Amino acid sequence: TYAWFSMNTTVSAQGMTITAKSDTEFLVIVEGDTFNAAATSVEISSTHQPEQLYPVAPATTLTAANVATAGSWHYAYSAANNLYEKKEGTEYVACTTLAGFVASESFSVGLNNKSGATVATKDLKLTSITIPANKGITCVVVCGDNIYSHDASNANITSETLAAAASVTQSGVVITVYYYFNGENQNVYTDNATNLTGSVTLTFGLRD
Repeated sequence: TYAWFSMNTTVSAQGMTITAKSDTEFLVIVEGDTFNAAATSVEISSTHQPEQLYPVAPATTLTAANVATAGSWHYAYSAANNLYEKKEGTEYVACTTLAGFVASESFSVGLNNKSGATVATKDLKLTSITIPANKGITCVVVCGDNIYSHDASNANITSETLAAAASVTQSGVVITVYYYFNGENQNVYTDNATNLTGSVTLTFGLRD
């Protein structure tokens, strides 16, 4: 089954707040893709979330190389405002832009210049992610060639490698979080749009 908004596109889901934080001493976070080794921040929340997002789903297997390409995503329509199934006999519509469908936040993570180290001794990992249930929110976390997709059903993770230790320095690495309302989720339909919002929290750490 596929969950999409109906032809009534005057109602859409609101954007989320994305928070990134460090659970490791001297591992600091800067918003954006430029790292500052003098930073002391260990938790940052996004400040430029979108006003609204329409439901969408991947049209192909997402990779670090294609996730930001509009053609990797598509959407469809349901038969009515209170139904989540794709309307029978209709075709998928390829996205021509990510604007209004998939939003993203970037964070730079690295070592503080007072840490006494220039290179991390352990890999940088996504140690946890919290996504609200029953909202249809999916997050795709990208760092270099590494990509992981999570929603509320599989948000409890034990650690996934984002960057090898040798890459985690006082120059930092960039982690981009793409987030969207999954059109394939049974909670994503027009009459439920005002309930589709929430806060996502990701925690990064240096782990074996």
